[in-house]
Amino acid sequence: MIFNEYDWAVEKKKNRGKVIWWAELGIRGREDPPRDCLDVVEKLENSFPELAGFVFWSDNGHYNVIGNINGPELMTHPNIVTINE
Repeated sequence: MIFNEYDWAVEKKKNRGKVIWWAELGIRGREDPPRDCLDVVEKLENSFPELAGFVFWSDNGHYNVIGNINGPELMTHPNIVTINE
């Protein structure tokens, strides 16, 4: 996962009381093999600890839980809040 603006966003959070929200998260590229969604939780917690939340970028399965391993487990993970329809 690449979040080039993360350090900038952390600075805004600290200096201006902003919340960091990743508006376009994608789990993997179209040609990459399925990825374990629980690995995504670990990566977010370890690499982006100031992040308050995220939204998946697309309804294409390779970008979100549909086409990846442990999707339902990601959505019920205790550190994830899911908005139900």
